Amino acid sequence: MSEPTLALLIPVTDPTIDLKPCCTNLAQQDYPHWTAYVIGQAPTLPEPWTTDDRFQQLTVPDVALPTLGHLAQTQLTSDLIMIIDPRDQLDHPDSLSELVALAQQLDCDLIMPEFVRFDEQRSTYLFPNLWRQREELITYNNYHFLIRASVAMRVVVGSLIDRHLFAQATATLPREASSQTLIRRLCQQARHGIYTDRHPYIWHLQADHQLPEFEWPNPLTFSQLPQLVAANQAAGYQAPVPTTISIAICIDQNVAATVPTLLYSIATHAKRPTDIYVVYDHLPAAAQADLTWFNDRFPNFRVILTPLRAADRDLLRRFTLNGHKGNLTTLYRLVLPQLLPDVERLIYLDADTLITSDLTALWESDLAGNFLGVVKDPGIGAEPRPKRKEDWWGYQLLGPDGDEYFNAGVLLMDLHLFRQYSVSLYLYEFVIETIIFYLLEDQDALNLFFHGAVAFLPLEHNYITKFVDIEPRSMQAVSLLHYLGPRKPWKINFDLPTSQRAAAARYRATRRTWQALAHAEQPAVTALVDTANPDDNLLEHTLESLLSQDYGPLEIIVTTPVAPTPASPLTRWAKENPNLTILVNDAPSRLARQQAARQHATSDLLLCLAAPDYLDKVTALSQLVALQQKEAASLACAQATEWLVDQSRFMVLPNVNDVISWGPTDWNGVLVTQTALQPDALEFDSKYPVKQRCLRHNLWVKVKR
Repeated sequence: MSEPTLALLIPVTDPTIDLKPCCTNLAQQDYPHWTAYVIGQAPTLPEPWTTDDRFQQLTVPDVALPTLGHLAQTQLTSDLIMIIDPRDQLDHPDSLSELVALAQQLDCDLIMPEFVRFDEQRSTYLFPNLWRQREELITYNNYHFLIRASVAMRVVVGSLIDRHLFAQATATLPREASSQTLIRRLCQQARHGIYTDRHPYIWHLQADHQLPEFEWPNPLTFSQLPQLVAANQAAGYQAPVPTTISIAICIDQNVAATVPTLLYSIATHAKRPTDIYVVYDHLPAAAQADLTWFNDRFPNFRVILTPLRAADRDLLRRFTLNGHKGNLTTLYRLVLPQLLPDVERLIYLDADTLITSDLTALWESDLAGNFLGVVKDPGIGAEPRPKRKEDWWGYQLLGPDGDEYFNAGVLLMDLHLFRQYSVSLYLYEFVIETIIFYLLEDQDALNLFFHGAVAFLPLEHNYITKFVDIEPRSMQAVSLLHYLGPRKPWKINFDLPTSQRAAAARYRATRRTWQALAHAEQPAVTALVDTANPDDNLLEHTLESLLSQDYGPLEIIVTTPVAPTPASPLTRWAKENPNLTILVNDAPSRLARQQAARQHATSDLLLCLAAPDYLDKVTALSQLVALQQKEAASLACAQATEWLVDQSRFMVLPNVNDVISWGPTDWNGVLVTQTALQPDALEFDSKYPVKQRCLRHNLWVKVKR
């Protein structure tokens, strides 16, 4: 294979620039087939290069990019070109040889390399970050992100370009167009473009020679979908809206236990036939049984377990190999059009949502020829939330269109359009080629690919609970709550903002109702919580730990010698949680107040807990009850961890034997049956044998102040 010829274009805009360092550097290149052209209105070659045939002078009216393109088309005969700024230089004598060899090896017509920056003021070399691989294919899908990620791709200098490609890309280029505009054209029109982290070019940073900021294209599009939407609208397309609502929920074992609460909320609000497709890869039999429990209990409501196909798993593995580092479950929604071939319209729901009213309004939303119905996300999920909206992730991803960034936890999908235009095929390719550039993974992918092809729906259809502080709504005014962020309502959240507790209480009440129905074998439990001060801020820890328990039939009675004020946190907790009752009793001791509360308990099992102590795990009560039931014990307790307030540290108490010796001096942290107690005192009734068991696990925390 013959070696190609190369034209090095050196545009000169300032006649005072010293060309000698640049020419001297080029003369040291070991590649034999190059010619350098100093271009300008009155270019002058420095000595001794005036007599070197490798250096030529070309007079042109200006050195704008279209002029250079016309020059390449009409006066140059080389195979390749490279533009070099006269203030810059190449890194090594073999820089050109290496790039040309790479172009021949990969058969490419465009090579855009990284380069080293030399800060002349500090006399410091700045090297580029290492890329995930040495060479990256430039595609229609990824060139925008490469330009954002690499400052070297924002300028045309240093790139090796096929002369005909350069002439074609500049043919209709406006005279005032920037390098980034030309680079976008080159990336779009190249037969085989390559980005490489090799850095043969040195950019000399000077006051008047800085690298440009990223320029957002206008319009900003990442697919052909906006044109398809326009065609749909022009043709008067009307999306089919079936009578049966179809919903997809994608899960794995980590969230399987939370899904029945969501299903129960859908079932109890549904006013029309509803099919729920639960998409999963591996799911234990017990989890599957909890999901299919609904099929025999709610008319016109089906839960359809839908395992991934082998082809879907292979595709998802390709996402991982190309840079996906999160939970693959979030990407399951991308395969829904093919996984559910008979579904025309679909609501996708994240597992951390709760339905609060009928979904018919969402289901019948007019998408106006768009592919998705979505709700905007104004960056509420970020913690800490940026003060300037320009710093929100939506603006980082979509630039000036950042206010169109949407949350992908609730989607209304027109699967009929997906299949009509084979959208999934292009979406898969887009994700595979761009996934390394995302922060929020699949949500970013959907925002980018479907930008300009979505219908924006009212906030009420995807009400993120954090919205309550910036877009307040009553619980009755929204149809769906979305518990976005790390503070899920099925976890213990001591730092949950007060404004979000009502939404958490709504979820927990729904979960308790479902658990009481689905697990009717669980005995009811009454938690007797005593506090000497109803305004004690640590009382909220005690209540939060109880209300977040994954146990259904639970009531809570809080005893206190002082009535809480209407503004007291305890009053608010009781208002938000219907299973919590306040009992004011001025008895002098905790045991006396808890004994009085026994008369109001509706269950035989009592859990005694004194504020500020709290349960340490959401499964603590379930574990205690399971132990008590298995052993038919009158009393069950667990090991405690001590929290030393003055030292701000935990102290784990030593392990205890499985069978313990326990005296009736303190009932804190104890689960006990009422039948084993004396009617008028928190003491064992001598008529009943007492079997006592203690778990070695640390299930509750004793706070020592």
